[in-house]
Amino acid sequence: MSHSAATPHRPQVLIVDDQPENIEVLGETLASLCDIGFALSGPEGLAQVAAHRPDLILLDVMMPGMNGYQVLEHLRSDPHSRDVPVIFVTARIDPASETQGIEAGAVDFIHKPINPQVVRTRVSAHLERAQQRVALLELNRQLEQSLAETRSVQRQLLVLSTAIEQSPPTVTGTDHPGHIEYVNPFFTRLTGYSFSEARGRKPSILKSGLTEPGVYRDLWTRLTQGHTWTGEVVHLTKLALASPEKTQLD
Repeated sequence: MSHSAATPHRPQVLIVDDQPENIEVLGETLASLCDIGFALSGPEGLAQVAAHRPDLILLDVMMPGMNGYQVLEHLRSDPHSRDVPVIFVTARIDPASETQGIEAGAVDFIHKPINPQVVRTRVSAHLERAQQRVALLELNRQLEQSLAETRSVQRQLLVLSTAIEQSPPTVTGTDHPGHIEYVNPFFTRLTGYSFSEARGRKPSILKSGLTEPGVYRDLWTRLTQGHTWTGEVVHLTKLALASPEKTQLD
């Protein structure tokens, strides 16, 4: 059984113009680039945007009832649509009109009568930017989620670290060969060895000779295999180990 490849996402472009012939020309010009929606008035265009957010809007400036500037003002005031790029389609080419459109929030202008090649080039460029922006927003979302998860893990580690630091039993952490990498404060108080003194050495520094060798073999066999070990060993403190030496010197 053959499987067809997933259909790539086609950008959605909404054309808002009160003249059907203008919509038809623009639609035919852009048919190879995107899927086309259309509206014949400002209010109809806003309703379509609310129902389905397009990737780009081509907006006629001069329309009865609600002109393009008013439509754009509504779009920019709505969080759902404020980031949708809008290209004004207009017969007015004076600098004042373009300045007004840019200040209102339009990203570009297409002048009537349209040049199909110019329209395709500009629309294609703005669609690519819109897709890049969506990809960047998604990347930011993933990074924020990753940071939130990292902060959650850090909080859990802080709680665990505090519990270990304040734990009454001695806690010793070693690497795989058995060298000490961590001791909690209670280990220091009980044994007399500071962390700097114990670090890099093996727990055998506390060996008393009163524990059967087989106990140690069983302990390390289970720990190196990733299992837990429960039992009892007899250790000497630093002071106890040092006392015989001191007596001998005296």
